[in-house]
Amino acid sequence: KSSDDIPSGVRVSMAKSANRQQFERLLSDTNPLVIRTLLKNPALTESDVLKLSSRRPAAADVQREVFHNRKWSARYAVKKALVLNPYTPTDIGIKIVHMLMVQDGRLAAGSRDLHPWIREAARERLGE
Repeated sequence: KSSDDIPSGVRVSMAKSANRQQFERLLSDTNPLVIRTLLKNPALTESDVLKLSSRRPAAADVQREVFHNRKWSARYAVKKALVLNPYTPTDIGIKIVHMLMVQDGRLAAGSRDLHPWIREAARERLGE
């Protein structure tokens, strides 16, 4: 049964107390409210959030929810995953690209998948 068959209110409720099996399904949800609730679930792991922020294609609203979640957006691996995902909204990528370590900044600067503005911001950060 796909997540689309389940009303969004029920999916939000599931996200509050999801078990491992439900996490897998909810991580692919594109409803920002479901994702916001899931990100607050204490059982969620960094690995889960990395799956979410690395997903391609990704819904811009989902990427925004990860970015606006203080707990998860503070984690370096999550910032890196967001910047290097071409589906992350450009404004978010530009806001966090300067926080990358040099080697990851080089990855962003050289990635043909990323928006030119993000690549340019990465090059500026590297002083190139």
